[in-house]
Amino acid sequence: MRRYGENTGKAIYFGVGACLLLSLALLLLASIFLALGIGNGSLSKVYPLINYLAAAWGGVVGGKRAQRRGYLIGGAVGLLWSLLLLLLSSWVGTVSLGDWWGKIILCTLLGATGGIWGVNRD
Repeated sequence: MRRYGENTGKAIYFGVGACLLLSLALLLLASIFLALGIGNGSLSKVYPLINYLAAAWGGVVGGKRAQRRGYLIGGAVGLLWSLLLLLLSSWVGTVSLGDWWGKIILCTLLGATGGIWGVNRD
């Protein structure tokens, strides 16, 4: 018999899905701001921040869904999210893995922190 919160695979998939949805929403919002001339920078400066926020939020969603081991679920969500971004950006252009090690580690740590927060949220 399974109790609620024991299906870790489902929690990880929900977390990565939350990363994707938040990232798309924030990218759309940033694109609208840039098109209206509100922001003076480019999207390349905002893009890493959006991805880090998405990794943290995916960890929160995964940790809340799992209700146990939030650090593990959130870390897995952050790792999968960063590897998914690495795969997508390698299809678009030339990407060296040396540039991505810091991003992978930071997304994993932010996801784990979000997972801890998600488990402890009411």
